[in-house]
Amino acid sequence: MSKELLNATKIGELIKTLRELFKYHQDLQDRREVAISIQRPKIPPLLSRSLVVDLGNRGGMRSLECSDFDLLPGKKNNVVAISSNRQVKIIVKATGKSAFQNLGNKDIDADFLVWVHFNRYFEDDWLHEIEILTLREPKRIFPQSRKITLAAFKKEGGESIVSINVNLDQYMSMSTIRRDEDRFLL
Repeated sequence: MSKELLNATKIGELIKTLRELFKYHQDLQDRREVAISIQRPKIPPLLSRSLVVDLGNRGGMRSLECSDFDLLPGKKNNVVAISSNRQVKIIVKATGKSAFQNLGNKDIDADFLVWVHFNRYFEDDWLHEIEILTLREPKRIFPQSRKITLAAFKKEGGESIVSINVNLDQYMSMSTIRRDEDRFLL
């Protein structure tokens, strides 16, 4: 696996760190009026790509009908996998509560478009799941680049879109176990 990807433990650590960051951001806005001028934290693309690769290699992305997920060498933004003995290109997009994306030409030209929707996962501790939507051959549905909301994506994609819910607690528990092991070793 590429060194640029996060393993399951690091995914869990990043999820925990992002929850802390989003909470801190919200706390600042609650305490100081001027803090509303500070932009919300962004979800790093590395997290969504690492999630898709990890889930794919664990069999959690069955709708893609692929194996051997990794990053495309030389193009760290693209995920690749093997399907029917050929390499396929997978573009991964991610959103938070804004649920808004810009689908560019490279996105719609991919073999698969995967939209990882975190929604308010990082803001709300009581949330455990995110939604991952998969669209095969996005150009069939979206012939040209455009800006789009998740609601419009779902409506226009219709039955061509496969949606799964993923419980991210599994990653956070892996991170906790690893940290406990580290403490034990010290």
